[in-house]
Amino acid sequence: MPPVSRPTASLETGRVQQKARTRKALVDAAIGFVREGRDFSVGDVADAALVGRATAYTYFKTKESLRAQAVLTFVASNDFPSFEGAFAQTADAETRVQAVVEASDKSIRLHEAQYRALLRSSLEDGQGDELPRRPANRRQWLTDALQPMRASLDDAAFDRLVGALSLCLGIEAHVTLRDVCGFSEQEASAIKAWAAAALVAAAKPKTRPR
Repeated sequence: MPPVSRPTASLETGRVQQKARTRKALVDAAIGFVREGRDFSVGDVADAALVGRATAYTYFKTKESLRAQAVLTFVASNDFPSFEGAFAQTADAETRVQAVVEASDKSIRLHEAQYRALLRSSLEDGQGDELPRRPANRRQWLTDALQPMRASLDDAAFDRLVGALSLCLGIEAHVTLRDVCGFSEQEASAIKAWAAAALVAAAKPKTRPR
C-alpha cells in the first residue's frame, strides 16, 4: 500500500532539477515495463529506477497514473517524429498544419484507451498535482507549422491562431466530437481537418479587390 501521509512532490519548489530527474527516471522505468507488456506496481517501477518506494509514491500515487504518463511519453516520442521533413517540402501553412492534425488524429486512433486514461486521471480529485503538465508539444508543432504566416500576423493574432488550432488536436477534441456530438470516427477526423483549414484561411491577411 502507498504511504498516504507523504505529500505529492512538486516540481516547482525545492530541488527542482533533482525532482525532475527522479520523475523522469520513474517514467522511463515504467516505459520499460510498457514496452515489454508487463504489469507493474509503483513499487516495481521504483525498484527498477533505483528510487525509494516511499519517494516514488510522492510522484505517482497509483500505478494507473504512472502507466498513463509512461504511455503518453512513449507515444509522443514514437508517434510524432520531427515534422521538419514534412515542413521542408512546402511553404503552405495550411498543408503544414494539416500534417500536424493528421499525425495527432492517427495517434489518438492507435492509443485511444491510453489517452483517455490520462485524461480521466487528470480530471479526478487530487490528481491535478500528481500528474505533470502534459508537454506543450502541440503548441510548438503548430508554431513551427505556421512559420510561413508569421511575418503577416502580429504577436496577438499569431498566438490566437495557435491557440485556436490546438483545439483541433488531442484527446479533448476527439472526446468532444465522438462522445458529446456523436460523430463517427471518420466524421470526427474530417471535421478536425476542416476546422483547421478554416482557421488558417480566416487568419490569412485579406487582399482588397482593385
